[in-house]
Amino acid sequence: MTQISLMENAWKSARKNIFRLEAIPEYGVPEDLVQFEKWKLGESDLDEASINWLGNLNKTKERGVKMQRVRVVPLPLSDYIKYEIYFWKHSMQNGEEILFLEEKEYDRLIQPLNFKPKDFWMFDDKVLIIFHYDKTGDFVMEESITDMQTTNEHLELKQKLLQSAIPMEEFLEK
Repeated sequence: MTQISLMENAWKSARKNIFRLEAIPEYGVPEDLVQFEKWKLGESDLDEASINWLGNLNKTKERGVKMQRVRVVPLPLSDYIKYEIYFWKHSMQNGEEILFLEEKEYDRLIQPLNFKPKDFWMFDDKVLIIFHYDKTGDFVMEESITDMQTTNEHLELKQKLLQSAIPMEEFLEK
């Protein structure tokens, strides 16, 4: 299956919750980088892919599915993170809860784990898709995890992240 179909199937099948961990300082997704460059030039129009994403979030919210994202943030905030914040204000209006966790706190939290976490999506606390990126933040591949031990370890991590992270607005007020 391709990245799109794995995600689409998991997304459409979700009934309770969708969770995303983003721990890389900057992503090299080509479409996103184009939007980032436009944002740096002061252009704030959303592209078609962004508008479609927001529509998908809204439909998911209407189905009663809770969406949460924990973003690990290095300090001081980079321009890339500031760009993401600009976009996430739209995401939040369409039902996504965005939480921030400082990089140092994240490192402390994952230190005792028996695995090194990668970015992941979790659907209904049981479907786990791990995203692999190279050192420059370019997407390499996704991996659908069927091993229950690995899924349960990520569920425990998700719970710890949600306990430690704070809402984006509260973080920005600090």
